[in-house]
Amino acid sequence: MTDSGKLEKIKRILDPHSGRKTLGAFKPPPAPSSPAERLKSFLKARGRLYSYLVQKLGPVFMHPMNRANIDRILNQHGEKEVIVNIGSGPSLWSGRPDIINIDIFPYAEVDILADDTLPLKSGCADLILCIAALEHIPEPRRTVAEMHRIAKAGGRALVFVPFMQPYHASPDDYGRWTESGLKNLLAPFEIDDIWIGGGPTSGMLWVVQEWLALFFSFGSERASELLLPVFMALTSPLKWIDLVLIRHPRANKIASGFYVLASKRAATDNSATAPRS
Repeated sequence: MTDSGKLEKIKRILDPHSGRKTLGAFKPPPAPSSPAERLKSFLKARGRLYSYLVQKLGPVFMHPMNRANIDRILNQHGEKEVIVNIGSGPSLWSGRPDIINIDIFPYAEVDILADDTLPLKSGCADLILCIAALEHIPEPRRTVAEMHRIAKAGGRALVFVPFMQPYHASPDDYGRWTESGLKNLLAPFEIDDIWIGGGPTSGMLWVVQEWLALFFSFGSERASELLLPVFMALTSPLKWIDLVLIRHPRANKIASGFYVLASKRAATDNSATAPRS
């Protein structure tokens, strides 16, 4: 639900003359085509439960160092500042109801419906979050250009992208980035810091879980989909190895994914940045 303070903030940053899609132009999520997809859809409609299960049973280990980094960044931005979460999905940031959620699907937790062109005024955002979303966008550079456009001069972006992860559609899946590729993708911004967001064990474990589901399904796609959550639950404790392994100097070679903190150069104006080819 959106409180009155957030509503006022949304009204202030929305651009009524943007020419971007209206809410009525968006459609609900596509109907799930399999039992596994139906279960996922059911859980996504219950955002807090879905987020809890992903954290507990998913293959990616959330290192305490990452939690501390994210909390530190969020704590540097008060509730009066504008924080937007692009590709939020059915989730809320714990303790920060002021964060404005943007997604293509009308989950209960979403405040603004938008595609990769954002109906927001240029230079309106103090902090932009984009966590595990760019891989699901057909033209991520366009989204990065939009992020740069809506960021205030000196504003920041906190982004997570996958590297060593299997295909995971939501509703589709388009890309993976190395550390160097991430720097190139976010070239409109000034890179402040990059760190491993999912360690080597998380990357390996996700692939192994998918492999086990394939091997023991004996050629049945439906059996593979049903076995995957079973193997995820059985093997997820192994991800705790990343508590140590994430600190290895070569961990970035097979990391599950990366976080990057980037800033919009203060001398840059608020005009839109054209996406690079």
